[in-house]
Amino acid sequence: MRAEAGKRIYSATDLVNYLGCTHATFNDLRQLVHPVVFPEDDEQAKLLQEKGIEHEKAYLARLRKEGRTVAEITSEGSLGDRVAATHKAMQAGADVVYQGALYGSPWHGFSDFLLRINGTASRLGDYAYDVADTKLARTAKPKHVIQLCVYADLLGAAQGVEPPQLHVVLGDGRMASLRTSNVRHYYGVARGRFETFVGTPPAASVAEPCGHCTFCRWSDTCTAEWEANDHLSLAASIHRSQMDKLRANGITTVRQLAMMPATARIPNLQADTLSRLRAQAALQIARRDTGKNQHEILPPSPGRGFERLPKPDPGDLFFDMEGDPLYEMGLEYLFGLVHDDGGQEKFTAFWAHMPRNIEFLYSRNRLNVAISRARCLSVAFASPRLLEVPCNTIEQMQLVNTLCWAKSYSDAYTASRGVI
Repeated sequence: MRAEAGKRIYSATDLVNYLGCTHATFNDLRQLVHPVVFPEDDEQAKLLQEKGIEHEKAYLARLRKEGRTVAEITSEGSLGDRVAATHKAMQAGADVVYQGALYGSPWHGFSDFLLRINGTASRLGDYAYDVADTKLARTAKPKHVIQLCVYADLLGAAQGVEPPQLHVVLGDGRMASLRTSNVRHYYGVARGRFETFVGTPPAASVAEPCGHCTFCRWSDTCTAEWEANDHLSLAASIHRSQMDKLRANGITTVRQLAMMPATARIPNLQADTLSRLRAQAALQIARRDTGKNQHEILPPSPGRGFERLPKPDPGDLFFDMEGDPLYEMGLEYLFGLVHDDGGQEKFTAFWAHMPRNIEFLYSRNRLNVAISRARCLSVAFASPRLLEVPCNTIEQMQLVNTLCWAKSYSDAYTASRGVI
């Protein structure tokens, strides 16, 4: 979102942010009048950006290797110049338009790729273009589709026909495609809601924790507000619906929650739930006031919490796998297990010192160490992607089958015994 020549211009990111949290959009609007300087991206964010660019360039190289003609739109110049260059490349019939600029007031966008499709009549001739974007994710997400819908909307106006499909080039190289008509109306309603909101924004907005906080540039600002206002969300393990019920009865801060009488009741909130929330708030307030950590030992409750676990046994093993999800195709590089060794806990590591093949990763001997030596309980942590690895030989299929068997056995045991 930015202001240019006295007019606001919106992007796909603005719509995605609005669908995630209207308060983020409220802050974005305020930012146009009262600019805020944001801190630099951390190292993780920078790494993700680098990997994203690498993935994008790799797909561009793949298209060129396939013999497609590519028109690359420069990132220099005004928005109008870049839009004009994009239209010129489309009219010339390039197979691929890379970093195409699209505009239709008040929206604009820069699609990673516009892919030519023959046999679809348009203002350009007997061909048109689809939109495609590269993403590191292994599956296409709704926010990816919303982004592509913005591009498709602008592209449709430019070429006179709606792009038939939306494409996401995933981190593993696969392409996820979706018919534009299957999401067109959802997008239209979402865009209308956004335009109504920014056209007549509320006079004030209150930040509430939500799933969008993880990705939001305003998260630090909101966190500071919550801490300053002693927001109920600061009480550990409290849910949104519980906060709503408390607020409806005049309880708006963690301190007020902590100070509630033990006999107090909140309509539609179970007494034991309220008691737990009040006790948790009291512990946090005590820590805040005294600077000392507080704790409360709860009595065992049959069938709940740790009571659901089997009794500890010296033969218990705890198995873990470490990996790098940003490595091409993902990389699992460490197996480790904790076990009892003469009364002391010992960690044994199995390192992969080079990208070796499936035979190392799925070694039956290692799985045997992790599973069969436990006398009572074996806890294994693993990535679900280990069950989806492509196999090139029958032997590899048999190795992966062993891990699949272990998961099936675990699922069946869980279902029959009701344990974690």
